[in-house]
Amino acid sequence: KNDWSSSAQYPMLQMQAEMAKHTAIGNHYIDGTVVTPEGKQVKLSSLIKKGEYTMLEFWASWCRPCRQEIPHLKKVHEKYKDFNIISISVDERDADWKKAMVKEGMTWTQVRNPEGFGGMVMGEYGINGIPACLILDKNGNFYKTNMRGAYLDAFLYDYYKKQNRLVHKNIPRYESSVFLQDSYRGILLMNCMKDRSSRNENPSLLFTMPPVYLQSLASYPW
Repeated sequence: KNDWSSSAQYPMLQMQAEMAKHTAIGNHYIDGTVVTPEGKQVKLSSLIKKGEYTMLEFWASWCRPCRQEIPHLKKVHEKYKDFNIISISVDERDADWKKAMVKEGMTWTQVRNPEGFGGMVMGEYGINGIPACLILDKNGNFYKTNMRGAYLDAFLYDYYKKQNRLVHKNIPRYESSVFLQDSYRGILLMNCMKDRSSRNENPSLLFTMPPVYLQSLASYPW
């Protein structure tokens, strides 16, 4: 049995393990002070709706992947208007944050952590990379992590389906949302690129897909 405690990497691994506990599934979210676009300091808890799922989305104006994710979030917000999204910027410059918000047209709840990656973001949530998206359940406990793109779409579809609150009812699952169409196709293509043999190992997967995805697979440059 290898003893990693004496290795040079052990302290870093130990620290990362401890930080991961902060947002472990089932733990309650940590409250903290954030700043609104109007410059008012408020508690994060004042923005979280009781009895509803909430997404905490950490981002910054200078983060290109974050900016690339915003069009998708806009579509999600338009489709599920009552889904509570709280975008928490780690911009240290207030002007940069506000300029990006206006340019991107981010109309859902927007706040900024005035300490950037410090304070609540790094110390309490253990987040050292963005974008980072976390889902809180109705009790304010961490429910899902890494909820971006297709993963967020699938979660929202399943949740609203259970609540009988889908905008488009009586439509097959992977055709009920324009987001899910691209997202499901994207996940499949990524999996196939990682392991091309998956097309032969799991042929039944193809029979669960709408024709549009089969056409995409057929035209993909393998």
